[in-house]
Order: sequence, then C-alpha cells, then structure tokens
Amino acid sequence: MTIHHPPARRPRPIDLRDTSQYELICELDMRNPTDFLGRYMFKLNLGSMAFYIFAVVTVGMFIAELTNPSYTAESGIAQIILALIGSVVIAPIHEGIHAVTYRAIGARVVKFVAEWRKGLIYTIADRFVVNQREYVWLAVAPLVAISIALGGLYFLTPEYDLFIAGLLCLHTLSCLGDIAIVNFLWAHRDRAIFSYDDHKLRRSYFYAQRTATTADAPNPPTNQR
Repeated sequence: MTIHHPPARRPRPIDLRDTSQYELICELDMRNPTDFLGRYMFKLNLGSMAFYIFAVVTVGMFIAELTNPSYTAESGIAQIILALIGSVVIAPIHEGIHAVTYRAIGARVVKFVAEWRKGLIYTIADRFVVNQREYVWLAVAPLVAISIALGGLYFLTPEYDLFIAGLLCLHTLSCLGDIAIVNFLWAHRDRAIFSYDDHKLRRSYFYAQRTATTADAPNPPTNQR
C-alpha cells in the first residue's frame, strides 16, 4: 500500500472539517455497517487475497480435524461446542488488542461499545484522528496477534486441535470487517486519508487531504448507512 507521510502535527476533527484542505469521502454508521461491508469486504488486492487464502486454510484445517478419526463423537462435539463458546469469549480480547493499539499510537481515551441485539462489539477512540498507516495497524493487529497465538497452540496441544482449529477459523472469518477497512484504504491509496470516530453518533468519518486538482472541485461524501 502506498502510504502518504502524515503531517508533522496530528490533525484534529475541526481541522478535517476545513473544506479547503480536506474532503469528506465516507461516513460509516457503526450500528449498521452492512452497506460498507458489502462494498469493500471482497475487494481484491494483495493484502485481501493473502487474508482470503489464510481464511481458506483455516477452514481447511477445521474440516481436516473434523474428519480426524482419532476423535470420538463425544470428544468431537465437545470441542466444537468449546470453539463456539470460545469465539464469543475471544471477541473482547480482539477488541482489547484494538484498544492497546489505539493507546500505542497516542489515543488517551478508548471506549468499548456493545450492540448486543445486533451482535456487534467495537472499540472507539472518541474524536482521535488516525492516518491510514495507523489505521492499517489498528485493523490487522487482532488478526495477526490472535492467529499467531492460536497457531502456536495448535502445534503445542494436538489433543485440542479440533477446538483450536475451529476457534481460529471462526475468529479469522470474524475479521472480515477489519479487512473491509483495509480494502477501503487501499481503494484510496493515492490520497492521504485521515479518520476519526464520534462516540455519541456512533459514526466513523474518513477524510482525504485535498490536492491541487481536488481543491477546486469538491465531491460529495460516500455515505454508508
């Protein structure tokens, strides 16, 4: 991904609303991300293809363990149930890694939001502006960290391989939303992108820094509702 160098000072949300310098190109409703996900989740680029290949591998690992004759019916069912439970337990860990990454890049206040009826849980650093380099790290950090941890357990504890393979598969598939963000950033890689979340409105805003060719011809934002 071509990454533009961020300005010396981190812009504030009020700076991004200066239409002579920045252009609002996307609004993401965190409570209803369906349109955004549908548009960007399956965009093809080198990064997303690597993720899709990895996702297929994890599905293959799970299927291979399902057909492993060393498991009795009882132990197999028990490990599948544990994997389903584990996928719920691991969600706060996933979001915690997002939070740690936010703090590492300078966010002072990080909040967790749960939309239980919609099955959504996400992390917000209210009105903290990030650039696209930082956002890529924010998006992929849980996928990388948890995949490495579960991959190590898969080889160290073979008696629980069905459980671990199932959990790895489920977690990987749950990262599709994060990959959609990476795909969005890739689609706009020719411009410097900045983003911040509004905790009260439950929305994310994406701005592109204007160039000489865009300064005189503003475009309406792509609203995702």
